[in-house]
Amino acid sequence: MPGKKILLIDGHGIAFRAFYAIPELNAPDGTPTNALVGFFNMFAKVRHDRRPDEIYAAFDMKEPTFRHQLYPEYKATRRPTPEEFKIQVPLLHEMLPLLGVHIMERPSVEADDLIGSAAVQFASRGDEVLILTSDKDIMQVLRPGVKILRPGKGVSSFEEYDVPHFTEKYGFPPDTMVDYLALMGDSIDNIPGVPGVGEKTASKLLQSYGSIESILEHAGELKPALQKKMSEHGAQAVANRKLTRLKCDEDLSEFISKEAAVDLEAFGAFCARLGMKKAAESFGAAAEKKKSPAGNPPAEAARPSPVSTGDDFGEAVPPAAAIPLDTILCAPRIALDLEESGAPVPYTIKEETLQSRRVILAAPDGSWWQGTLAELAPRLDELLDNRVVCLDAKALCYLMERPRLGGLWDVKTAWYLLHPDLESYDISKEIGLELSPGRALRLLAIARSMEEKIAAQDMTRVMNEIDLPLIPSLVDMERRGIRLDREKMLALSRELERQLNAITEKVYEAAGCEINLNSPKQIGELLFEKLGLPVVKKTKTGYSTDVSVLEQLREICGARCEIPGQLLEYRELQKMASGFVQPLLSAAGEDGLIHSTFESLTTGTGRLSSRDPNMQNLPAYSGWGQRIRECLIPSRPGHCFAAADYSQIELRVLAHLSGDPQLIEIFKSDRDIHTETAAMIFGLPADAVTKELRRSAKTVSFGLIYGMSVFGLASRLGTDRNTAFQIMDAYFAALPGVREYMETSKKKSLEVGYTSTLFGRRRPMDEIATGNQTKDHQKRVAINAPIQGTAADITKIAMNKVAAHFAGRDVAMVLQVHDSIVCECPQDRAEQTAMELGQVMESAVQLSVPLKTERTVGTSLATV
Repeated sequence: MPGKKILLIDGHGIAFRAFYAIPELNAPDGTPTNALVGFFNMFAKVRHDRRPDEIYAAFDMKEPTFRHQLYPEYKATRRPTPEEFKIQVPLLHEMLPLLGVHIMERPSVEADDLIGSAAVQFASRGDEVLILTSDKDIMQVLRPGVKILRPGKGVSSFEEYDVPHFTEKYGFPPDTMVDYLALMGDSIDNIPGVPGVGEKTASKLLQSYGSIESILEHAGELKPALQKKMSEHGAQAVANRKLTRLKCDEDLSEFISKEAAVDLEAFGAFCARLGMKKAAESFGAAAEKKKSPAGNPPAEAARPSPVSTGDDFGEAVPPAAAIPLDTILCAPRIALDLEESGAPVPYTIKEETLQSRRVILAAPDGSWWQGTLAELAPRLDELLDNRVVCLDAKALCYLMERPRLGGLWDVKTAWYLLHPDLESYDISKEIGLELSPGRALRLLAIARSMEEKIAAQDMTRVMNEIDLPLIPSLVDMERRGIRLDREKMLALSRELERQLNAITEKVYEAAGCEINLNSPKQIGELLFEKLGLPVVKKTKTGYSTDVSVLEQLREICGARCEIPGQLLEYRELQKMASGFVQPLLSAAGEDGLIHSTFESLTTGTGRLSSRDPNMQNLPAYSGWGQRIRECLIPSRPGHCFAAADYSQIELRVLAHLSGDPQLIEIFKSDRDIHTETAAMIFGLPADAVTKELRRSAKTVSFGLIYGMSVFGLASRLGTDRNTAFQIMDAYFAALPGVREYMETSKKKSLEVGYTSTLFGRRRPMDEIATGNQTKDHQKRVAINAPIQGTAADITKIAMNKVAAHFAGRDVAMVLQVHDSIVCECPQDRAEQTAMELGQVMESAVQLSVPLKTERTVGTSLATV
C-alpha cells in the first residue's frame, strides 16, 4: 500500500524568511502581519502543488538545548529578534492549526531535530516526505523518500533537492553535510570553523577526502597554509560535528497522534480580524451568505448582485439555496466541483474512494447540491448528458469505470489553449482551495468567460473536437500501462553494474589514484593537473569535461592515454543505468506494470508529453537501448504490440502549408523526399545521390523548418558558413514556395501576435518571448510552430479516430511517441491491427499531399 505524503515545515525559518521578503503589512489594529502573510503564501502554494496528506510545522522554544551544554557560546552572538516578528509568532501558532497543520515544539529540543526525526521516521515507514526549509543544516537528512524545498526569491519560487540533485550541486552525499558545516563553522549559530575554510574549500576537501578524519589523515597532501590551519583547528572541526549533526531519534508520538483538520470558518474569522482577505479567499474561507435550509429553492426575487472573480473571468453569482440532486440535474448548465484528495492516481476504483470524495454541483442561478461520489455515481451518465463544467476532466475520468467525456467542458484544457506557453496557472487563486458552493459557482463563471475567449479566437474546434475528446483515451492508456520484464531488467542492471565497476578499476589503475568518476571537478583535476592533458575548454567553475572535450582528448591521446575513452564509456553506461534501467525498475508496480502519465497540456505546440517515467524518451534501437526496450512488453499474456508511424509528417505538413508545387509533386508521386531534395540542392540526378548527400539534405530540410541559422547549419553539416549559405540558397531556389511561406509566417505572426495551426490552435508570441527569449527565437517559432503544431493536431485527431475505430474490440492504445501510435492487441490479430491502425491514421485528415505510415508489430518495444 503506498505511503502518505508528508509535508514538514521549518516554522521559524520560513516565517523569518517571509518577514524579510514581504514589505511592511499591518492588520486594521496596527498588528504587523507580513510574516504571517508571507508564510501563508508559501504554505498555500506548496500545499496546493504537492497535496500532502499530513502537514507538520516545527518551532524552536526558548529553553537551552544539549548543544548549549556542549558549547555554552552556541548562538550567543545572534542579534535580538525584531519585536515586529515576535508579535507574529503566537498568531502563526493560532493560524496553523486552523489550516490542518500539526505544530511540533518541545522544550530543550531544536526544531531542526524534530524535523530530522520526523523525516527519518516517516521515510522509514514508506511515506513520501517533503521538507520546506531554507536551512542548510537539514540537507543532511536527504535520503530516498525525502526531498527538500528551499525558497528562492520572494515567497513563490522554490528549488527542490533530492539526493541526486544535492550530490550534483555539492559534489558529496547529503550525510557529509555534517562535516561540511563543521569545517566552515556557522557565524549565525556562533560555531567556529577552520579559519579560511569557506564553501569552496570545504567542498573541495570533502570531494577529495570524504570526511574530516580523512582530511586530517592526508593533511600532508594539502597546501602548506591549509595544512597548518587543519593542524591547528582540525580538532575543533571534529568537535563541531556534535553541534552540526541533527538528532533524529526524538519520540514524535505526541504530535503524530493528534487530530488536525481544516476549520474554514475559524480561519475566515482569523483572516477577517487581521485584514488577510486574500488569504481567506484563496483558501475558500471567504465569508459567504448564510445558506437556506436544504431543499428550499432560492427566491428569484431576492437574487443577490454578482461578485467579481477577477478581470479575466467575469462575475460569479454567490451561493443561494441547496436543492435536491433531481432538481439540479435539470439545470441548463452545471458546475461539477470535486474535492481534491492529493492521493496517487487510482488505477482501480475503490468503493471507499467514492464514499469519501465530496462533490458539489452548482447551477447558474446559484443553487447547489453537495454529496459524495458514491451518491452521484448512479446518476453520472445522466449528468454527463448535460452541459457540465469541471476543473480537471482527466481527474474526473479516473473516477469512472469507463471514462466518458459526454458534455464535460474542462477549465484546465481551456486555460492551456488560451495560454499554451505559460508554465502553469494556479486556478485556485480565482476559485479558492477548499471545496464550497462559492468555489463551484466561481468555476462556472470562469468557464463562461473562457468559452467566450476561445470562440473569439476561433479555437472552439480545437477544444471540442481535438483536445477534449482525447482525455478518456489518455486515461485508458495510463490505466492499462506497459509491463516490465523485471527479471530481464534486473539482469541488465547487474551487468551494467559489473561493467561500471570494471571501468572504474581500470581508471583507478591508469590514474594511480581513486577519484569519484561522477565528479566533473575531480575528473578535471585528474586529466588536466595530474595527467597534464591539454585543456580543451573551460567553464566559469573550472575545467570542462563534457562529451565533446573527452572525445577530443580521446583523439589526441590515442593509445597513449585511454582514460578519456574509458570515461566516455563509463558515462554512457551510467546514463543507461541511472537514466533508464533504475527509473523503469522504480516505476513498475508490484504487478510489473508501468503507468506513465501522458500530458496533453504542457507543450507550446500541442504535442503530447510523457512523465513518471518518460516513455517517449527511451534509448535508441541499438546496443543497450535495444536490450532495455526488450524488457518492455504488453500488459497481458497472448498479446503483442502493433504500431504505425507517420512518415515525414512535418515535411508533408510543410508541403501543404507552403503550397510549393515541387514539394507537393514529390510526395504525390511517392518519391524519396531527401533524395529528391539532395538532387535539387547539389544539381545531381536522383540516382547519383549518395548516402552522405541524402543525409545532408535531410539535415537541411529539418534544420530549416526549425528555423536553423546559417551558422547552425554549418555546424550541423561540418562545413564553413559560406558553403552552408550556398546550400541554403540552393534549397530555397529549388523550393521557392517554402521560402515564401517562411517569410510570410514570420511577418504575419509578428503582426497579429500569434501563430496558428491548420486547425486553429494558437500560440501567442508575447508568451513565447519571456525571460531570455529573443526576437530571433520568435521568428524561429513563427516558422516551426504552425508545422509542428499541425502535425501534433493530426496525431491527436488520429488518436481520437483510432479509439473510435477499435471501440469494443480487444485492441487498445498504450503509447504515443512523437508521430507514432502503439496499440496492444491479440498476437493472432497483430498484422491486421497494424494495417487498420495505419489506414485510420492515413485517413485522419485530408491534405494536399497523402499521409503515409510505416507499420510494425512485435512482442516488445524493441521491435515497434
